[in-house]
Amino acid sequence: MLDRYHWETIRMQELVGYCKTCKRKMYCNDGFINGIVLEDKSLICFDCAEEEQ
Repeated sequence: MLDRYHWETIRMQELVGYCKTCKRKMYCNDGFINGIVLEDKSLICFDCAEEEQ
């Protein structure tokens, strides 16, 4: 059985795709994607999105 400390350190992480530009793996961490979903439903990481601006 997990105590409170160990339960709070468990993170849900799911691979959702790859960055359209750099092909880096993109994950959904606890319900939040670590990048941006574009209009064509492709993904772009935050680093590549900053470079494009």
